[in-house]
Amino acid sequence: MAKKSWQSRMSGAVDELAVDFVESISLVWRLYKYDNVGSIAHAKMLSE
Repeated sequence: MAKKSWQSRMSGAVDELAVDFVESISLVWRLYKYDNVGSIAHAKMLSE
């Protein structure tokens, strides 16, 4: 596993669950625009 920038501040081993959670945040940042567009389209459809 490649060393992450925030790992230099950690003294012990990093829990894999924490690593997976942090990685999932990068996916959210890549998809949020599309999620918002889909939510707006859905809301418009429901209002008709």
